Amino acid sequence: MPNSAPSTIALAFGDMTEAYRIVDRISVNVLRDDFTQRATGQVRFHARRRVGGAVAKAEALCFLQTTA
Repeated sequence: MPNSAPSTIALAFGDMTEAYRIVDRISVNVLRDDFTQRATGQVRFHARRRVGGAVAKAEALCFLQTTA
C-alpha cells in the first residue's frame, strides 16, 4: 500500500479472478554460455520465461480513495 496522501487510491478490492488476467508463455528460452566460466571449465546456462498480466475487466474492481 502506498503512503497515505490526499486524493490517492489506497486500496483495490473486488473479484480479482475476473478483474486481472495473468498470461504465461509455454516456451522457455535457454542459452548456453561457454565463455564466461571458461577458465574454470564450467558451462553457464541462462534461462528466460515470458510472463505478463493486465486488467481484463475493470468493472470487477472497486477502489478506496483517501481524502485530506
